[in-house]
Amino acid sequence: MAARRKYPRGPLTAARVIRDGGDRTTTVPSVRKRRGFTIFGQTAWAPASQVRFVASLRLPRPTRIC
Repeated sequence: MAARRKYPRGPLTAARVIRDGGDRTTTVPSVRKRRGFTIFGQTAWAPASQVRFVASLRLPRPTRIC
């Protein structure tokens, strides 16, 4: 969702979003290898790289309801 907010009009690619999040090692496949899954869902992404990516996101502050 944060990526969609950042790139609302341009072509959104997994590689660009991952690179913008600071991950320089993950490789996004250029060809779909498995039917029924997008290339984005077929990207092998190490858990440590995922954590660094999420930590780089600027998310809105939660609103307190009570």
